[in-house]
Amino acid sequence: MPAATNLFTLTELASYLQADLDTATATIAMDVATAACQNAARTHILQRSTTVELAGATLALTLPETPTTAVANVTGIDVGAYAPADYERHGQELTLTTGARWDRFVTVAYTAGLYTIPADVKGVALAVAGRVYANPGGVRSETIQDYSYTNAGSDNDLVSGVALMPHERAILRGYFGGDVALIGAP
Repeated sequence: MPAATNLFTLTELASYLQADLDTATATIAMDVATAACQNAARTHILQRSTTVELAGATLALTLPETPTTAVANVTGIDVGAYAPADYERHGQELTLTTGARWDRFVTVAYTAGLYTIPADVKGVALAVAGRVYANPGGVRSETIQDYSYTNAGSDNDLVSGVALMPHERAILRGYFGGDVALIGAP
């Protein structure tokens, strides 16, 4: 998935962690957390415009990103000229409303994603970034001779770096559907 605008700022991460941050490490944590959330949601979270080519040998075309907010242009409808009335958009799907057919390949320019980041989605990204920043290796416990260190929480509560917890996946599922991927599941 191409690089995207991050879901929060370094200042927000510092406030979330209540700490002064190493900028280079925090930037990596921010980028990794944004990518992890978008990979789990299987879409870009922030709104963006894009163009895709889809196989047209179906009754309905499904745009790959959600939520789809607008369709700017469709080429590949098998009738000379077309008007916007030749197809309808229902969520991510485009269906023809006339007797036309889709060409073998259809090019669609559309806009998808959220215009603003909801607080709970930002919270998921900040939590992932916090884990990446504080414990990038996801170390549960460590022992060196007589010294032993264990992170708080049970084994089920701790996940390594970029993994999303079940409740975090549930938040993303609420915005992007039931097909949220299990990225680094605990």
